[in-house]
Amino acid sequence: MTKRALLALVLLALLAGGASAFSFGGGLVFDAGWLGSQDHYAFGAWGFVDPLPFLELSVGLLGGTFERGHWDESATLFAMDISLLGKLPFYLGGMDIFPLLGVGGSLMIYPVLFIRPKFGAGADLDIRRNLFIRASVLGSYNFEVFGGGGNGFGLTTKVGIGSRR
Repeated sequence: MTKRALLALVLLALLAGGASAFSFGGGLVFDAGWLGSQDHYAFGAWGFVDPLPFLELSVGLLGGTFERGHWDESATLFAMDISLLGKLPFYLGGMDIFPLLGVGGSLMIYPVLFIRPKFGAGADLDIRRNLFIRASVLGSYNFEVFGGGGNGFGLTTKVGIGSRR
């Protein structure tokens, strides 16, 4: 069997197995970041799609404040965050627990663009057969791509409701 045929077979198996595990949902998000003397705190909404059991794609829209500590300045913050996270779920009697590792990008209307390697943990708590509550906590290191924000650390907490198809 050629390498291309083997790759196509593996991809087809992943997609077929993932189609039965497809899930989606959304909820609330809190994001905080510390960039040297500059801090931001934001709340908002997020949505997620799990096209495969071990992959989460999420998009969040946030609003909050961006503060520059030693200048005593603050500004309104609007941001969009997009993340692609790998997960390894373990089923424990009505709950999936999973470590998360991936990358995200945040575009702030400030404008500042960050690339954010992310790591953390999450859990899906079954409510009914196809309905669950998802909670996750992610840490990140923020690499500034452009703008005036600088590099630093961030913490994101998410809670939402989801459905499996």
